Amino acid sequence: MGRCLRRFLSFLILQVLLVTVAGAQIWAVQAEVTAAVAESPSSVLRWLEKGNTLLEQGQYQAAREEYEKALAAVSRTSWAKILQSMARTYYLEGNLEVAIRTLQWALAVDPADLISSQLYSNLLDQLGRGSEAAEFLGELRAKTPTELEELANQYGGALPQEQAGSPSPTDRS
Repeated sequence: MGRCLRRFLSFLILQVLLVTVAGAQIWAVQAEVTAAVAESPSSVLRWLEKGNTLLEQGQYQAAREEYEKALAAVSRTSWAKILQSMARTYYLEGNLEVAIRTLQWALAVDPADLISSQLYSNLLDQLGRGSEAAEFLGELRAKTPTELEELANQYGGALPQEQAGSPSPTDRS
């Protein structure tokens, strides 16, 4: 009974974090994007807003395509927040392994991002793989900036690319 309750609470916490991230996502990214955008800031914000709207409507792949457009248009310093939203689309589709890899990508891009770290840890805890999360996060802390960039490139290249406009892993460094 205690284990079921812990799993349920982990799941509930993950859901709350995901809802919180989605609601605050556009505001958290907006300030970063304005400073880091190569594309028109209004275009990027429009893609993020459209992605969030599609996400709320349950159109996960379409939402992800909008997030990918934004990802391709901003500098790497803004990627973690957008990757969190992309991970959420995979999670809600039930594609948990791709959601995990997307959060790993976000963490490789920004190892200090607490929300990505919490989402990643909670998701793996929910799956009974908490030790895997702790191991990955520990290894991440030991990596040099060059190793982190190589890791981010590996994750970016390994994830499904739904549209031709998705950024290549070496874009926008």
